[in-house]
Amino acid sequence: MGIPTSGALDFLNMARECAYGTWGSGTITGGISIRDLVAGGNAYGSGQSYPAINTASPSYPPNTTPVATNSFYGYDKDASSNTAITPKYLGGRGASCSSVCETEDTATVYTPGTYANFMTQTNLYANAAGTANASNGWYSNGTSCRLWNGSSWTSALSNC
Repeated sequence: MGIPTSGALDFLNMARECAYGTWGSGTITGGISIRDLVAGGNAYGSGQSYPAINTASPSYPPNTTPVATNSFYGYDKDASSNTAITPKYLGGRGASCSSVCETEDTATVYTPGTYANFMTQTNLYANAAGTANASNGWYSNGTSCRLWNGSSWTSALSNC
């Protein structure tokens, strides 16, 4: 969900978003240092350790001092720099490079790259956050194809 873009902010919910990506829920242990929320860790007195700020979020507080509470507006711990693409896709036992190149079937997947180079990227995801891998099967950009096993490419890049 992320931190709201306006309105009142409170440290407990800011800490929840920074720690878990859950504004409004989650257990926070001990004190909360706004500096730890930005820098990550707990070197500035927080009762628990926080991950580093996600700079893929469209809005995030800078890792500078002093830290202003309003610099957290719009911060989303789970934001991703992955791009949604819709390549040709075929799953299943009978699929092949030539069959995926000829199909009109597509699937929306997410990549840290672009549509033009997604088959040379290391990761292919089922969601924008990059927390789930894309389904296994053949993928094509219309000129090339490649087999994905659900966690990595298992064939060389081939021409259609």
